[in-house]
Amino acid sequence: NSSLMTSAIMMIASVFALVVIIYATSRYSHVLTYYAFPQEDVGHAMTAMADMQSCTRGAIGYEMQALIDKLVEDHDKSKAELETYIEKVRETITTDAEQKIMERVDTYLKAYFEFDAQTIALGATTDKELQKQAQAMAVAEMEREYDRAFKELENLMDTKVKLGTEAKQQIYLTTSIMILAVV
Repeated sequence: NSSLMTSAIMMIASVFALVVIIYATSRYSHVLTYYAFPQEDVGHAMTAMADMQSCTRGAIGYEMQALIDKLVEDHDKSKAELETYIEKVRETITTDAEQKIMERVDTYLKAYFEFDAQTIALGATTDKELQKQAQAMAVAEMEREYDRAFKELENLMDTKVKLGTEAKQQIYLTTSIMILAVV
C-alpha cells in the first residue's frame, strides 16, 4: 500500500514537472519571438535607415552624375530594406505601449520619406544650385523627421528589452515556484 502511495506521488510529481517544462518552454519561445528576435529586426531597420540617409546625403552632394545615380539606386534598396524590417517588427507588436511607439514610428517615417523624396528629386543632379537647395531642405526638414523616427525606433528597442527582461523574470519566478511545489 505504501509503494502504491509512493508511486502515485511520484506520478503526480512527474506530471507537475512536465507541466513546468511545457510552461517554461512556451514562455521562453514567446520571449524569443516577440522580444528578443524583434530587437534584431529593429536594429536592422535602424541600419537601413542610416544607409538610406547616407545615400541621400551623397546623392545631393556629389559632382559625378553616374555616382549620384548609383547612390539613388542604393538609396532605393535601403528604403525597401527598411520597409521590410518595419513590417517584420510590426508583426511582433503585443502591447499598447509598443503600438503607440509604432504609430509614432509610422508617422515620422512617412514624413521622413516625403522630405527625403523631395530632397532626392530636387538635388540628385550635378546642378550646384539645386544641390544647395536640396541640402538646405535636408537640414531644415528631412533630418528632423529622420531623428524623430530613429529616436522612436530606439524607444521601441528599449521597450522590447524591458518587456523581455520582465517576461524572463516571470518565467524564472513561476518555474521556481513550480519546482519548489514538486519538491
